[in-house]
Amino acid sequence: MRNKGFIIGITILLSIICIYLLSFTFIARNIEKKAVKYATDKDGKINLEKKQKYLDSIFEEPVLNLLGIKYTYKEVKETELALGLDLQGGMHVTLEVSPVEILKVLAAGNANNPEFLAALNEASRRQANSQANFIELFYQAFAEKSSNKKLVTIFSNSLTRNMGITPSSTDDDVKKMIRSEIDRAIDRSFEILRTRIDKFGVIQPNIQKIQGTHRIQLELPGVENPQRVRNLLQGSAKLEFIEVYHLNELADKLEAIDKYLVSIKKTATTDSTSAKSKELSEIEKSLAVDAVTDTKSDTTSAKTDSLSADSTQSLKREYSELFSLLIRDSQTLLYAVKDTAKINRILEMPKVQAMLPPNITFYWERKNAKSLKENPTLELIPCRKSKNQPAPLEGNVITAASYNYDVQGSGGFEVIMRMNEAGKKKWAKITTAAASENNRRIAIILDGYCYSAPRVRQPILNGVSSISGNFTLEEAKDLSNILMAGKLPAPVRIVEEVIVGPSLGRESIIAGLQSMLVGLCLVIVFMILYYHKAGFVADVALLFNVLFTLGALASLNSVLTLPGIAGIVLTLGMAVDANVLIFERIKEELREGKALRNAIDLGFSKAFSSIFDSNITTLIVAVILLWLGSGPVKGFATTLLIGVACSFLTAVFISKIIILWMVKDKDPNSLQFTTFISRNLFKNMNFNIISKRKMSYIFSISLIAIGILTIFIQKGLNLGVDFSGGRSYIVQFEKPITATELKNILLPAFGNAGTEVKTFGTDTKMKITTSYLINDESSDADNIVAGALNNALKSIKNNKAEIISSNKVGATVADDIKNDAMISIVVALAGIFVYVLFRFKKWQFSLAGITALFHDSLMILAMFSILRLLGIPFEIDQVFVAAILTIVGFSINDTVIVFDRVREVLNQTRRDLNSFRDKNELADLINKAINHTLSRTIMTTFTVLVVVIILFLFGGESLRGFSFALLIGVIFGSYSTIFIAVPMVLDLWRNKQAKPVEAVAGTKSSTKK
Repeated sequence: MRNKGFIIGITILLSIICIYLLSFTFIARNIEKKAVKYATDKDGKINLEKKQKYLDSIFEEPVLNLLGIKYTYKEVKETELALGLDLQGGMHVTLEVSPVEILKVLAAGNANNPEFLAALNEASRRQANSQANFIELFYQAFAEKSSNKKLVTIFSNSLTRNMGITPSSTDDDVKKMIRSEIDRAIDRSFEILRTRIDKFGVIQPNIQKIQGTHRIQLELPGVENPQRVRNLLQGSAKLEFIEVYHLNELADKLEAIDKYLVSIKKTATTDSTSAKSKELSEIEKSLAVDAVTDTKSDTTSAKTDSLSADSTQSLKREYSELFSLLIRDSQTLLYAVKDTAKINRILEMPKVQAMLPPNITFYWERKNAKSLKENPTLELIPCRKSKNQPAPLEGNVITAASYNYDVQGSGGFEVIMRMNEAGKKKWAKITTAAASENNRRIAIILDGYCYSAPRVRQPILNGVSSISGNFTLEEAKDLSNILMAGKLPAPVRIVEEVIVGPSLGRESIIAGLQSMLVGLCLVIVFMILYYHKAGFVADVALLFNVLFTLGALASLNSVLTLPGIAGIVLTLGMAVDANVLIFERIKEELREGKALRNAIDLGFSKAFSSIFDSNITTLIVAVILLWLGSGPVKGFATTLLIGVACSFLTAVFISKIIILWMVKDKDPNSLQFTTFISRNLFKNMNFNIISKRKMSYIFSISLIAIGILTIFIQKGLNLGVDFSGGRSYIVQFEKPITATELKNILLPAFGNAGTEVKTFGTDTKMKITTSYLINDESSDADNIVAGALNNALKSIKNNKAEIISSNKVGATVADDIKNDAMISIVVALAGIFVYVLFRFKKWQFSLAGITALFHDSLMILAMFSILRLLGIPFEIDQVFVAAILTIVGFSINDTVIVFDRVREVLNQTRRDLNSFRDKNELADLINKAINHTLSRTIMTTFTVLVVVIILFLFGGESLRGFSFALLIGVIFGSYSTIFIAVPMVLDLWRNKQAKPVEAVAGTKSSTKK
């Protein structure tokens, strides 16, 4: 064997490197076990805060000494093979940068142009049902709304002049400028978010831009406070310092508004059908009804002495909710949290806004959850700034932000800010004026909420200010990080979110390891039982494959996910295929009387092209999954890609070196390729498969037709949240509960919106999927849905429930995922078609192979739909698409190997496919090729099926649909190779002088020389 020494050297070197890299993983796991032990109390409960403190205390301390090099815990964690969110818990978030706000900034003074606003609204409406980019939709909508005006009429201003836009710029010039600014905004947002996350304290976070979109994807392992993460990510960090009105400056205005609101109520109660009542706006009518029915409208409860002396002249008169809902003796505009929505509706009324000063904006005070629970009230703060006017001082002057304990305040933490020279001068001027104006308050506004509004008693000349809001340590730390990272150029919103609880992660680890170990053990035992000592060689190669795969994942800083473990398990089955193919070819050579050494060389040589082609087709699928997939699909694709490459190395080279070493200078009979089980199995097979091809065509078409019919009957497939959008939750119950009982409880809570409940593994664990508020992707909607779910679960008596996982996918993201899935399948099929055409030179092979792949994909969909009709539903989601593409790779792998044997048989006759005149003669040769490879097809299918069945049984509920799709796909993939793909080559063959095909008797050759 050539380059034997080189291959042995590379194998030893790779083994040492992989063991070295994986050692960091074992060290990290050992340290984490110590942390858990340290944080576990006498009752067995783990104090997570105590555990984190232990890990933080050794974060920069040396914990490993390898060859004299010391590694800190931080360095160990950075080098280990990290676990994905589904294995350790955490949070996956996809954020979308709002292009609307960027366009408004670029429009500057034209931001309120009616045509511009109408185009924005129309583009937003269209995007809900379109795959087109928002910016392109905006261009189309603006052309329609403005009667084809040029874009420069909106985007020509002093701001864009510095970007090269002049009144004579073309639409293409403006579009180029907008694209450039949006790209810059996304890049800036990415850097700011990465800075925030880096300071958040998450170990091994992953943040990346999704190319071709306005989205940024983050994975934060181990996160246990999702709301804190949402606040950290979505806060745009728009910091403003604004003067606050004295209430006596607004007393007359507020009094006039109050009287106006009272008049609305009287109008509504006097004659609800009068002309004057009909003139009221919808919001005014709504407020009038609220005022009539609200028991708090009692006039004796109103207290307005906090406004001015004039406002207390007539306490006996009737008051509106603006005054009647005020908290007594507060000396401020203080309201109960539950009443803030009513006050907002009042302030939004056009006539009320007209009565207020033009330079006023109201902001609600911001409180943390603890403060709200203790005192559920919020202050409404009137600031001296119009809505479109910039604040006197903004956050761009902040050079440093830190947090400290607020000794003089309420006992919480405060955030201290330091300003640059320009900010220091402006701040001194603002505070000097405020101190001289009867100690005016200055509101510190962040992202539209007032964090603090201290009264200025003396000028602040040193450029230092603080935000004191009874913060917790975490809140103060996050706020200082946000201020230091800077303001986001545009708002971001969460369009996809997955939260996996640590308990579900632990279950996934156990399920994944069980499936991997059981699958590995069964394959090892089977190979020895079937191939004797040669099977032992294949097992050694298999172990090298697992070692190299895990080592490669660690070296690439990849994350091992549950689908990734599934990829390893599947690779175990597919890795055996190369050895099976080689061993079957060696057995063929031995049956022909070749010497053992010669048979081994010929077996490896003849099997090489088949192994190479089949691996390339699988790699094509893996690359496409890696390119177009996201989240769990990428993890699966990475593992599959590495696993296939490693299997080629171990099966073709390492196994050959071991086999040659075993037979060198020894009795040739010492290495056996058969046992008493396999010696006469599949020997002299002589099946007339070609003659039965029409029956197989009819069977396949019939089954697929039944499946399509059931899809129509059920009005579509059972799409998961990935493809349909919505929210799903996995809930763990203390006691068993039925899906029907839980659904009846949840339906009213979710406003009778579409809700599906099904058992998730056991009868104490349920998966809930709902379309409630599906089109509202705001954080408020998330909280409403989660609140409705929690309230419904609490209403279940004597059965404690815990949400251990949640998943939210926005409608636009769901459409994109669906679109990417379709593209990935089409691209995979096209890539395989081109490769098969390139390798086999005949279109008949390519078309037959692709037809078989379509057959396999449709067969899986048909079986899923038929089983759903029979009450066994499996979801169609991203991981299902990964299963489809995996089967595409497996099936074409199988097909290419048989095609390769057909080509070999044709080469033996020294004839080309199109040179045959007699179709019977060609059918005879094709049938012979099928029978020659049938033992290999059966063996490979059996080993992969064993692994997939183990995955189905032990892989956990998360992989149940995935493994079932593989199970169906492996069966029908092998079936389609033998009964669809190869026979189709014959049916696609065309010759004008061809004779009709007759029944082929076994494999007796009718070749005419």
